[in-house]
Amino acid sequence: MILALSIVAIAVIIVCSLDMIFAAPVFEISPWFFVAAVLLSVVYVVAVDGLFAFITKMFPEKWVSIDKKFFDVSKGEQRFYEKLGVKKWKDKYLELGGIGGFSKKKLVDPENPEYVKLFLIESNKGLLDHLCGIIFGFSVVLIFPIKYALVVGLPVAIVNAFMNYMSVMILRYNTPKLKVLYKRALRNAERKQQEEIEKQ
Repeated sequence: MILALSIVAIAVIIVCSLDMIFAAPVFEISPWFFVAAVLLSVVYVVAVDGLFAFITKMFPEKWVSIDKKFFDVSKGEQRFYEKLGVKKWKDKYLELGGIGGFSKKKLVDPENPEYVKLFLIESNKGLLDHLCGIIFGFSVVLIFPIKYALVVGLPVAIVNAFMNYMSVMILRYNTPKLKVLYKRALRNAERKQQEEIEKQ
């Protein structure tokens, strides 16, 4: 969480500072207008992200099935995330799934195939949530007159897209490993079930 909050804080400070120094004189408006506008824009994109988190949470399982090709991750994509060092920083990044009732911070019961399957489904919902956040976060440029879009809305939208994409990378990085874990847990569960039947 500290990593995510630090990125947001640094980005807000930079955008506000640049607007106060350069945009305020050009538009002949108080520098504090831009500070307020940037902060309001941040609140807006957080609300958009929260809205889609709520919407995707309600998706039926068939829409986010672990067998859907859309959620598959190629080996090339896996290598891309490995080169970016996702493994090193993913556990330090923000994860708010627990607020919605299912935390994806760590696997609690990796031997239970139903739990791992649910973990994958929740990850797929999270992926859709963050992709929607990236796309619809750019609607922030419309909350102020369009002449301020380049100095207020667009920078906030870009930072929001970056933040969401970091979550996308984590979810996509974890998916292949989760699928392998699910298949193994399913095989083990079936073997134990078969052994119980043979004992009877």
